[in-house]
Amino acid sequence: MIEELRKEFRQYLKENQLWYPGQRILLACSGGVDSMVLAHLLKVEDINFALAHCHFQLRGEASDLDAALVEDWAREHGLAFFQTRFETRAKAEEWGMGIQETARRLRYEWLHQIRKQEGFTWLATAHHRNDQVETVLMNFFKGTGIAGMRGILPRTEGLIRPLLFAEKRVLIDYAHSHGLKYREDESNSQDDYLRNALRIHLLPKIEEWFPGAAARMGRTIDHMREAAELYDQAVQAQKKRLMEPRGKDMYLPIRKWKLIRPKKTIAFELFRDYGFHSSQIDQILHLMDAGPGQWVGSSSHQVIRDRDFLIITPWESRQSDYHLIESIPFGLDLGDFHLEGEQIGEALWDKSSGQQIFIRPESLEFPLVLRRRKAGDYFYPLGMGGKKKKLSRFFIEKKIPLHEKDSVWVLESRNRIVWVLGWRMDERFKVLHPQGSVIELRIKPKR
Repeated sequence: MIEELRKEFRQYLKENQLWYPGQRILLACSGGVDSMVLAHLLKVEDINFALAHCHFQLRGEASDLDAALVEDWAREHGLAFFQTRFETRAKAEEWGMGIQETARRLRYEWLHQIRKQEGFTWLATAHHRNDQVETVLMNFFKGTGIAGMRGILPRTEGLIRPLLFAEKRVLIDYAHSHGLKYREDESNSQDDYLRNALRIHLLPKIEEWFPGAAARMGRTIDHMREAAELYDQAVQAQKKRLMEPRGKDMYLPIRKWKLIRPKKTIAFELFRDYGFHSSQIDQILHLMDAGPGQWVGSSSHQVIRDRDFLIITPWESRQSDYHLIESIPFGLDLGDFHLEGEQIGEALWDKSSGQQIFIRPESLEFPLVLRRRKAGDYFYPLGMGGKKKKLSRFFIEKKIPLHEKDSVWVLESRNRIVWVLGWRMDERFKVLHPQGSVIELRIKPKR
C-alpha cells in the first residue's frame, strides 16, 4: 500500500497534466503530515521544487516549531526555501474578516507572488481526498449547483493539488513508514470551525454507518467533475442561443425561454453570473408572464421585463440628473459619453442626426437645461411635419427598451425640448437656411 502511493502519485500527475519534465513547483508546506508527504514524494520522484512556508503568528511557540521543521527539511535536502510572517490578527481586524479567511487570503496572495517572482510553473498544495469530501459536503449542505459538486479541482490557474486522489490515513501510513517528521496542528482537534466540526463529528458517523464512504465519495466526486465538463459545454451552448449581448446589456428572448427545458437549471446557471441567487430564480422566471417594467435585482444587476425580452442590465450610479448650460462653448461628462457644444461657421454646417445636431443660435434662450426625461414630456420630432408627439409614444414607436428610457437625456430651452439626445432633435430649432454661424451640439462616446 505504501509504495502503491508513489505509483498512484505518478499516474495522477500524468492523467491530470499537473507536471511535465522541466517545470518547477513551489510547494506550500505547513509542516503538517500532508505537505511533508507531498514534499517527500516530489523529492523521490526527482521533481524540481522548492518549499514555501507562511508563519501566521497565531499559535506562539508551536508556529515557530512548524517553521523550523520546514526550514530544516529544506536545508537537509538542498532545496530553496521561502518564508514570510503575517500579522494575521491585525489584518483580520483591519479587513473585517475572520481569522481563517484572512489567513487564507494572505497565504495565497504571497505564495502566488513568490511563484511569479521566482519563475515557478506551479504552486502546489497538499489537499487530499478527505479535504475534497469535506468541501463537497459543505457545498451540498449550503446549497449549490453542479459547480459545487465537482469539489476542489486538481488544477486551476497556476495552482495544482497532486494529492487529491489519496486518503488521509494513507498519507499518515506513508509518513510513518518513511520516518518523516511532521507537526500536528492542535487547532485541527477543535470544533469551533465548520470544517473541523464536520471532520470531527459528522464524517466518523458516516464512516461508521457506511464503511469506506470517503473513498467511494471521492470516486463519485471524480465522476461529477467529468460530468460537470459536459454540463458546462451544454450551458455555454444555451448561453449562445438564449443571450444576446447589446452593449452593457444582455437580451433574453422570452419566446425562446418559454420553450427551454429544464428551465430552472438553465436559468440558475445563466443568471448567477450576474449576482442572482438560486432563491431568486422563480421570481425571474415569473417575469416572463409579467407586464413590461417589472424587474428583479441583484447586488450588481437588474433583470427587467420588456415587451419581447428579459433584459439584464447593470445598476449604474448617476452623479446628477440635472445640469445647467450657461453658454456656448461647453463640455459635460455624462458618464457613458461627453456632450459638447460650440459655435461654427455656416460652411461647416451639415444635417442633424441623433448624435449631432445644428441649431439656430437665435432660437435658444440660456441657461439651457439638460435633464433626464420625465412623464408628460413632449416635443415636435424633426421630420414629422411639425406634429406634436409625447415622448412616451415616440419611445414605443422606436421600440426603445424600458430600462433605456430612464437613462435618456433631454435638452430644453425655456421649457421646450430642443433635443432627445441620441434620438431626435425638435423641428422648431432646426437650421433652414444658414446665414452666419450655427450652434453644433454633439455626443462623443468614451473610449
